[in-house]
Amino acid sequence: MILTKTAQFFTIPTLWRYFLSQYSRVFFLSLFAFLTIMLSTRLEDFARFVSLGASLPTVLLYVIYQIPYVLQIALPISSLISSLYLFQKLSQNNALTAMRAAGISLFEIVAPLLLSSTVIALITFQLVLDLSADAHLKAKELEFHLRSMNPLALMHNSKMLEQGGISVEMNGSLQRDGKTKDFIMAIHRQEKDRMALFIAKEMYIKGNELKGKNLSLISTFTNPVENRYDHLVIENAKENVIPLEDLASAMTIKRLRTGNDELRLPLLIAKKNDLLAQLNKEKPSQSGAKRTRNLLNRCYTEIARRLSLSLAIITFALLGAAFGSTISRTTSRWRFIPVIALTCFFLICFLGAKAVEVRLLPSLILYFLPHIVLIIASVIRFMRIERGVEE
Repeated sequence: MILTKTAQFFTIPTLWRYFLSQYSRVFFLSLFAFLTIMLSTRLEDFARFVSLGASLPTVLLYVIYQIPYVLQIALPISSLISSLYLFQKLSQNNALTAMRAAGISLFEIVAPLLLSSTVIALITFQLVLDLSADAHLKAKELEFHLRSMNPLALMHNSKMLEQGGISVEMNGSLQRDGKTKDFIMAIHRQEKDRMALFIAKEMYIKGNELKGKNLSLISTFTNPVENRYDHLVIENAKENVIPLEDLASAMTIKRLRTGNDELRLPLLIAKKNDLLAQLNKEKPSQSGAKRTRNLLNRCYTEIARRLSLSLAIITFALLGAAFGSTISRTTSRWRFIPVIALTCFFLICFLGAKAVEVRLLPSLILYFLPHIVLIIASVIRFMRIERGVEE
């Protein structure tokens, strides 16, 4: 008995070093692969950024800013793959069976994996998610700056224009050719409840000015005295000149706003406290109380989102260890189906929680219920292995 305990005392640290080295090797390899894949899915955003006239260093800086933002979802998936690979390898070379025969429990085998994933989860919550928030904000500022500095490129980006209620049609390209014909621009400002239609037979660039020929402008504005009807204004001009600086200010779709996912955790908590104090001062019957409540719920759900992402690193590591382990002589690929199903279940709930972030209780359920389900499924799997049930 004493010899067995002494052997375990010297064996377990060696096993821990082996587990950690194998886990970290596959983890960082999977992380690099997923970063490459997820960055490739954002090629449309990169192409849109390049179309704003960005230089090569600016484009590279924009790509670097995207890395921490996609890192937050790549970390849990990499944790799942690395733990799944590690315990599948231990099962195939009978190392798992040998360790259990030596008296080492499954908890002692999984403990170094859970410990390392917990450290990664804490680093993610304290550092990576804050870095992601900063990078997301910097990328947004960079894009906003280019939009304001290059209105001609923005004029050819229909997706960005649609966000501000602007639609542009032209025959030609002002950015490429410096001239265009049959220029039509429709603008709908929802905040001012105004619409305008601008038509030009010909538009061309000369120096720092945009010149047009045979122009027509149809716009509306609300009557300040009577609210019975709107005034309609029609203006025609043979020629007109618009400085590009004025065009840049007119084409600015919206002012830069900072979302909750672009705030560091201390700033997010400070915002939550301010909204909570503001809500306590307001009466529930006031119209602004509902808006304050919605903003407060968004702060709570953003904190819950970050907690869920960090916990997912530990949960997925446990899931991979449970379903990567097997005591059967013949390995079956069917055991990976529950892993895929549970991972899809987590991702669906995670995306669904983002869609209902205004409603606090449903979003909290969607963020944390998958963790409970995954942990229960992993524990049941370990119990079956402990009883010697083959899959």
